[in-house]
Amino acid sequence: MRTEKRAAFKPKKSPLRLALAALALSLAVTACTTTELRPERTAQANTLISKRDPAAKIIVPAAAKYAGNARFTLYDVADCEIHIFVEAGADKRISRFYWVQFEQYLPEASDYAYDYNDEKNHRAELWGQTWWLRARFGPSNEPPQAGSDLEQAMGILKRAGYVVPPHLMNLRMVRMLDDPDNTGSGRKEMLIFYNEDMETSGFTSEDFVIGKGVNEAKWAPVARALEQRASGRIRVEQ
Repeated sequence: MRTEKRAAFKPKKSPLRLALAALALSLAVTACTTTELRPERTAQANTLISKRDPAAKIIVPAAAKYAGNARFTLYDVADCEIHIFVEAGADKRISRFYWVQFEQYLPEASDYAYDYNDEKNHRAELWGQTWWLRARFGPSNEPPQAGSDLEQAMGILKRAGYVVPPHLMNLRMVRMLDDPDNTGSGRKEMLIFYNEDMETSGFTSEDFVIGKGVNEAKWAPVARALEQRASGRIRVEQ
């Protein structure tokens, strides 16, 4: 599923350690543990309230209903908290959902940092803050990686009885919380995923694929329109 968010696990010391860490994390599926933790943020109607890291309100459209939350240890190295709001029809088929995530490395994972300053992400100013954006698309029937944040998010939707459409496109928006120079790297982040049923735009995943790659010429204007809709339907107040 191309809509999955994958944290940019990056050791701070050397390229060799980066390669070894990436390999170790890719093989860590069976070693992942999920620890029951109490979420710190709270939902009130269509607003998620965070009192720290960061102190903010994330506001989604009034039509969006709160679906649930999860807090867990991601890949044994990060504290991760997820909250989801959903817009859906009477049949509970999702038209849009809003996935808000707070994530930071544990103190014992001292060698790691996230890094979004690359060719896959671009910097943007939203709600008076610097965010790193990446638009993606894909079929929703691909099984998520065991122990991943996507697995947790899909579990929230399933438990709430929602039906995920066959194809989704989403915009991942990342705000680094310990990055005063806006370099796109750090150890603490807030993420917002704006997700849409592709059918509402008249597309499926196959429309943007060439061989094993992406038809960038066709996808780029759709991705730009997706960014505009996302920033127009979400508001972050601090």
